[in-house]
Amino acid sequence: LGTRKSYYRAKKAFQKACYRKRGEELSETVKKYRIDACNELGEFNARGWGGRRSYVKAKKLFYRACKNNHGKSCTNLGSLYRDGKGVRRSYIQAAAYFNKGCENGNTAGCYGIGLAYLTGQGVKHNYTKSKKFLTEACDNEHALACFNIGSLYENGHGLAEDNFQAKEYYQKSCDLGLKVGCLNQKRL
Repeated sequence: LGTRKSYYRAKKAFQKACYRKRGEELSETVKKYRIDACNELGEFNARGWGGRRSYVKAKKLFYRACKNNHGKSCTNLGSLYRDGKGVRRSYIQAAAYFNKGCENGNTAGCYGIGLAYLTGQGVKHNYTKSKKFLTEACDNEHALACFNIGSLYENGHGLAEDNFQAKEYYQKSCDLGLKVGCLNQKRL
């Protein structure tokens, strides 16, 4: 892990990369790099790396990158809204940003919106939509998504109860390192 000094240097480099001069023309490659840098700078602010923790600054940076369809930034923004960090807690906003994160290829965003449909936080409770998004995340090796699909099958929530399928998804979550998935797979 880095030292306080190296975090500070990295944060300065991300600041320089994220902000551009007015009127500056950018190639698509440079534009993508700058959007990535804004997300990284947001994460540094959210974690307090290289300076004081500031969820408010993180929110602004995630928003800047998300409006440019950066999936991870949209998901990070969804997490801030879900947890009420730097913003007023809003499950509706969280679900919207998780969905945008998923649409832009972020697996954690797919898990976030899938979980929102599963719990009914910010969206109308819907097992079918939950399974769709959780499956997308599980297919991209998100252990908790696989575990939750296993639970849906085991308990017959929104689909026919199927212990064989539940066991398969629990095993996949186990293979991805989730110990409770291993325990549930053995239990069935």
